[in-house]
Amino acid sequence: MNSDQFLKEAYTNIKKTWNINKKDLAVVWQNYTLGFNKAMIAVIGGSVETDAYFEVTYNYAKKEMYIDRYEHVENREFIEVR
Repeated sequence: MNSDQFLKEAYTNIKKTWNINKKDLAVVWQNYTLGFNKAMIAVIGGSVETDAYFEVTYNYAKKEMYIDRYEHVENREFIEVR
């Protein structure tokens, strides 16, 4: 599976599982290292009401894909103290 096929499969699995279309997603980071293809995919579309992003991993040895979903819960500002 090459990088394009990996992303296509990731988009397909995200749509099938969470009903989020490819047009509402953006690849933030992608890498292949030591038999694992990984990508961080963010939800950017206005038609989706979530601050989720997905960490997608493909294990070439086992031919398995794993997807972790994360959601933004809180953001706090910390002002530098001098």
